[in-house]
Amino acid sequence: PRPDTTAAADCIAVSGSAADVEACRGALEMVVSLPVGTEPLAVWTLRIAKGQYGAVIGEKGATLQRIMAECRVLLEVPKADEPGARGVTVQGAPADCERARAALAELLRDSVPVLSEELGESPAMPAAALRYDLSTEAPIRACLFFPEEVRRSSAQQLPPLLRDSAKAAGSSEEESSSAVLLRFLDSARTRCDICMFTMTDDRISRRLLDAHRHRGAKVRVITDAGQIDAQGSDVRELAAAGVEVRVAGGPERLMHHKFCILDGAVLLNGSFNWTLAASQSNFENVMVTNEDFFVSGFQKNFDQCWSLCKGSPLQ
Repeated sequence: PRPDTTAAADCIAVSGSAADVEACRGALEMVVSLPVGTEPLAVWTLRIAKGQYGAVIGEKGATLQRIMAECRVLLEVPKADEPGARGVTVQGAPADCERARAALAELLRDSVPVLSEELGESPAMPAAALRYDLSTEAPIRACLFFPEEVRRSSAQQLPPLLRDSAKAAGSSEEESSSAVLLRFLDSARTRCDICMFTMTDDRISRRLLDAHRHRGAKVRVITDAGQIDAQGSDVRELAAAGVEVRVAGGPERLMHHKFCILDGAVLLNGSFNWTLAASQSNFENVMVTNEDFFVSGFQKNFDQCWSLCKGSPLQ
C-alpha cells in the first residue's frame, strides 16, 4: 500500500496475470525467506532461558539470521530485561516453526518446549481510502495555493467524502493543498483528461496509473513535445503502462495548458505544473470547480487538442 493510506496494512496487494502474480509471490519469498501467500502464519512462543538469549542471537546476530534463513521463519528474541516477555517468538508455517524449534534445541543442547501455538491474523488491506463524490450536485468551489505554507482559503466548498459509495465521517478542511489535489485524482472513476505542460511528480503519476490499472478509468494525457524526455518526466512510463498519451507543441509554440477534467464533471485548472517544484517551491494555484460552464468549455478545448494531436501519439 502507499505510505499515504490512512490505515496500516499487513499485506501487499499484487495485480496481474495469474502467472505474473505467482512469479512475484515466489520472488518475495526469496527476498523475505518466509512463506508468502494468502494464508495466515503460525505464531509459536518457545520457552528459552534468558541466559541463553545470547547464544540464540550469536555474534552480531549471525546465528539468529542463519536459523531464520534455513527454516524460513521469523524469530524474535526479547531483551533480557523486557518486562512481561514470555519467551522467543517464531512465526512461519507450522512445519517450519517445528524445524526452528528443533534447530534451537540442538543449538542449546536443551529441550525447547512450546508455550503457546496461535494462528496469525489473515492478511487484510486497509479500508478503502476516502474519496470525493465528484457526481455531487452541490457546488464544488476550491482554491488551492502552493507552496504548502500558503494555506487554502477556508471559504470553499469541497465535495462530500465517500468510502465504497457510502457517506463517510470526516473532513478534509485541514488537509494540505497537495493532499486535496491528490484526493481529487484518487476520486476519478471513469475518465481523466489531462493537458499538462510537464509531469515529473511521482505522487501524481501513481494516481493516474491506479486509475488506469485498478479502476478501469480512461486516462488521456496531452503534454508538450519538448518535455517528454525532460529530467524526471513520467510521461513515457505512463505510455508504457497503456495510458493514452499524445504530444503537442514545438520550438515555436508550447503546449502550455495546465488543467485536468475528472469524470467529465470536475475541472482542476491553474498555474500548477505537475512537478514537485510546483508544490514545494513555486508560488502556484489550482482552481477546482464543477460549474458546467467551465467544465464543458475546458472539455471542448481538450477534445479539440486531442484531435489536433491525433497524428502524434507517444509510442
